[in-house]
Amino acid sequence: MAFVVCNGFEGGHRLPACDCGTVARPFLVRGPSMLLLFAAAFSAEVPVAMLPLHADHAEATSYLKSNWSKFDENYHPNYAVDGNPATAWTEGVEGLGEGQALTIPLSKVSGAHRVELRIWNGYQKTSKLLAANASPREVKIDLMLNGQTVKTMNATLVPKMGEQIVDVPVPERRSFDAVRITVVSSTPGKTYQDLCISDVSVSVDVAEGYSSVAETAKQSRLKAWVGERKAAAKEGTSQARFVFASTKFTGQHLNYRPREVRGTEIPFDLELEEWSAHVDANRALIEELKKSDSWWVDERQRPPAPLPDGLWMLSDVQRLLVPSEVTWSQVTDVTAGTRSVDDTEGAAPPFYREPAKVLFYDAAHTQPRAVLFETHQVGWGRSYWPTDDTILVKYHPNGDLDRVWIHTVHSTALDSLLTFTYQDHQISSVAESRLSLPFRACFDASDVEDLSGSYRSTYGECEEPYAAEAVYTAVTAQP
Repeated sequence: MAFVVCNGFEGGHRLPACDCGTVARPFLVRGPSMLLLFAAAFSAEVPVAMLPLHADHAEATSYLKSNWSKFDENYHPNYAVDGNPATAWTEGVEGLGEGQALTIPLSKVSGAHRVELRIWNGYQKTSKLLAANASPREVKIDLMLNGQTVKTMNATLVPKMGEQIVDVPVPERRSFDAVRITVVSSTPGKTYQDLCISDVSVSVDVAEGYSSVAETAKQSRLKAWVGERKAAAKEGTSQARFVFASTKFTGQHLNYRPREVRGTEIPFDLELEEWSAHVDANRALIEELKKSDSWWVDERQRPPAPLPDGLWMLSDVQRLLVPSEVTWSQVTDVTAGTRSVDDTEGAAPPFYREPAKVLFYDAAHTQPRAVLFETHQVGWGRSYWPTDDTILVKYHPNGDLDRVWIHTVHSTALDSLLTFTYQDHQISSVAESRLSLPFRACFDASDVEDLSGSYRSTYGECEEPYAAEAVYTAVTAQP
């Protein structure tokens, strides 16, 4: 048997390059030569399709602040993972950013042989801005698992437009859930010292339990965050009240967890009598609200201002922070709440916010005294979980927030109390006390009671009870 093979050699001399679609000089291959030829052909490495890993946010040791715009943080670390090289993370310390780090949280990855990073180095909005700003030259790349390093390697980057690819081998196919990039040395900018990274994409060759739907969902959440920032920036500070004293809040975070918890005893060094007083006051107010026969929905003419960094705990009440911007309308349909729909093949978790019970200071229903509502969400990444929140918002007569109480049923039973300090009608500090009790998520839908009776959550198999835990967080506006 003989095969006609297209080749670029004849009699030991190189011929012009050819392929089987061109006029070339064929020759015959017989016997063992044929086997060697086919062995060589099939031993060629086949490219492996990489699986993209997305993040719905990124974290950094610092970033450049610009309080001139209360609505748009142009240099936030999230912009390093938004898929747009025209935006960038810019570190916010003195000097060239050496020692600063960008961390990209991921869904836990297991079974991968290698990680591929595509890095758009520097500020790539324009070539002029790339040259004007500093960029990383040598970086340390860490694969992390639960905050611990799994793999470390260094890479060298150059200040040029376009992506630069860095391959990170995974030792023994170990699991990881984050990538951290630390700046070791920098290339100075011609005009500014600010160091930038425009974008980072992460992909792996294989991942056990990989879910493209979950990855798309995270990407969609980040795009929504970017859209909210752009919309608020477009509104401008003259058209919406910025209720915060700064765009950044930082402070202390204390976590108390006993070595052993017996029953419902909570042996924490906390002012439990004061906590109990708040619980009793909130329960009394909730009962008063429940007696009302009216249901209300809130309407806004424009989106609320985005939350400053460090105030993530206000996300559930973000749209209610400035009551003068909200119009309340009475409804008779208790199912007339706000729903999200899986309109992109499950890209967004289903969410439902019920109509609210509202008490007003005035007969015109313009100055709320207290608002009570519930939210229900089915979240998932590579697993499924429902979350049900009962939220109480109480206002002072001047419209400032008095307190926010959130009761959450998830894998734990969780109560959170938020209190506020104002300066010139702007929030200058927030304190959160959060108490989590041992709890077993082992009940059926009929055990989850909501305000309206229009929604039920279904919980899954029994889970091991969590240990009791108390958390105290206090954050203050930064200049």
